[in-house]
Amino acid sequence: MSDTVCFIVLKCIKYKESGYIINGYSQLNGMESYILKTAQHKRRSSGLSYIYPLSIIEITPSQKIYGSMKSIKELYPHINTTKIRSNLVRSSIAFYISELVLKTIKEPGNDNTLFQFLYDQIVDLDSLPNISPDFRLYFTLDLIKYLGYQITDDLSNNLDYFDIASCKFVNTTNESGLILDKESSNILRNLLTCKNRYNQNITQNRFQRYCFINNMIKFISYH
Repeated sequence: MSDTVCFIVLKCIKYKESGYIINGYSQLNGMESYILKTAQHKRRSSGLSYIYPLSIIEITPSQKIYGSMKSIKELYPHINTTKIRSNLVRSSIAFYISELVLKTIKEPGNDNTLFQFLYDQIVDLDSLPNISPDFRLYFTLDLIKYLGYQITDDLSNNLDYFDIASCKFVNTTNESGLILDKESSNILRNLLTCKNRYNQNITQNRFQRYCFINNMIKFISYH
């Protein structure tokens, strides 16, 4: 019997008439893709219902190869993440996390630390009784850390602006477009120093979160 692979689903794309390309992060190989072939009348039994952003599944690979992608012989849930699938707030966060990981993790090969980080974040997203509106923000900052970028400045200094280029807080701004405004810089400082992230909201509204996430994506793109 083939060895199974623990796999975090990030995206599922229709492939021809009776197949799907499943992109994700596996414990064994890191970022990779599989082909799932489904007969029209057997889609439910094929395991397709287990495929959604941030579901964690066990895959048994088939011997068939489609181009550079392996195909799936069978699959089943590794853990149940029913709240992520059924709850609109959690599923929207899962979609954001999936897209962010797909866009930022480009290096081939496995990274067990990164896999465990993603795994733990998914478990929290599914199991916490209440999800903070800032969950996306905390995840983004944690991912930045796992990508190897560190904010090195002493957060106890009362500096008003965060400089993307130097990864430090500074006391003046400029027109480079790489200095966060005071509000986003203050949100960043508070998120980094918050000791009770699951019960304390840092941002006050959706617009603040939108602006902050855009700034962090700019940070990732710059580096």
